[in-house]
Formats: sequence, structure tokens, C-alpha cells
Amino acid sequence: MTANQNVQAGWTETVCMSCSNGQQVEEYDNYVVTQIMDCSTALTSIAGNPTNPVLTYNSGTPTSALGGWTIFVANADTTNCAITSCVLKASGCGSAYSAGELTIGGLTPWTVTANQNVQAGYDETVCVSCTNGFDT
Repeated sequence: MTANQNVQAGWTETVCMSCSNGQQVEEYDNYVVTQIMDCSTALTSIAGNPTNPVLTYNSGTPTSALGGWTIFVANADTTNCAITSCVLKASGCGSAYSAGELTIGGLTPWTVTANQNVQAGYDETVCVSCTNGFDT
């Protein structure tokens, strides 16, 4: 038996294997073969998401959770190509984020949290960069 291993989107086939020696037939039904998708193509940015949040100063609640990776990135195969990390980067995604009013969690769902007790206010544009180990 041979199987294609170059289908970028992946595939699954369920077959019945049948072998014969001319005298008898042996069958193995429901044999499942799966080629997982090319994980380097599984992640895509969600255009226009999320909408730009505006936070009101609140000294009683110093931070506000803005959302996890699912509002920033679409993953075509969360089972085989699971996201392994997300980080904040400066706008344009070329360098590390250093402004300090935003943080991102260290574990899934990598929630971005914003400081909302800065009396003078602030305006930041950042990049959320996630990887599945194959794609960023």
C-alpha cells in the first residue's frame, strides 16, 4: 500500500484491506489512514479583528482582558497544528514590544491584558505573533 504525502490540506481515507492467497481471503475493515495538513500553512491572521478597544480609566480595576489568540489568528487544524506560543511585538511585528502597558499570558489562550489605570492615558499599536512550531 502506498499513500500520497504531499496534499497540503491533508486527507483521511477509510478502506477495507483485503488479501488473498488464492485459497482464502482475509479482510481488515475500517483501516484509517490520515495525512495531517501542512502545519506551515495552518495559521492565518484574522483581518479586521479585533476591533480597536478603548478603555476608560479605572483605578478600581487596574487591567482589562482583551482576548486570546482566537480573536487574532485562525487555525485550520487546532488538533495537529496547535498553537504553541504567542508573544507581543512592536507594530509591524519586526521587534519586541517594550512599551509596557500591555501583557500577554504565557499559556493558552495567551490572553492580551491592558493596563487601564494610567491617569494620562495611552495609545498603543502592537502585533500579536503566534506560532504552532511550523508557522508564525
